[in-house]
Formats: sequence, structure tokens, C-alpha cells
Amino acid sequence: EELLAYYLDKVEELLPVDRARFRKHYDGFVLVRLAQVMSVYGREGLGKGKEYFLASVPLALEAMCDLLDCGSAGAPLPELRRAVADARRRLVRP
Repeated sequence: EELLAYYLDKVEELLPVDRARFRKHYDGFVLVRLAQVMSVYGREGLGKGKEYFLASVPLALEAMCDLLDCGSAGAPLPELRRAVADARRRLVRP
């Protein structure tokens, strides 16, 4: 939250920002970005054999689950929630 506030402060030095409106949609954009990142992790880790990319998959899944569980992504997204939770259960070992 502190980092987001800092970035918004910097943007406001250049142009006006409706912080409430921005915040309302922010988590949805974070979720989309995490999905894009997961694609890169898969391509680089599985496709190109760079195993260190695969080490980041559990963290990304955890972040996606957090966003989907708290309902702040802007829509319920039940199928995505189930798919991410299933992947997390399969990949994240206790």
C-alpha cells in the first residue's frame, strides 16, 4: 500500500488522479498482470528449461489466490478462482 501511495503521489505531480477510482480497479489489473507473469514463468521455465523461473510460480499463485479470495479483483471470477486454487494445491507443498 505504501508503494502504491508513493506512485500515485508521483503521478499526481504530472496529472490529476482520482485515487478512489484508480484503487477500485487496481487489484483487477494486478490480477491480469500476475496471469501474464505466470505465462512468462511457464514459457521460460518449462519451454526453455530455466528452472529458476519455476521457483516463482508458487509465489505468483499465492498472490493470485489472495486477490481472488478477498474479492477485490472487480468480479467474482469463480472459474479462475477454482483453477488458481487447484494449481496452488498441486504445486505448493506444505
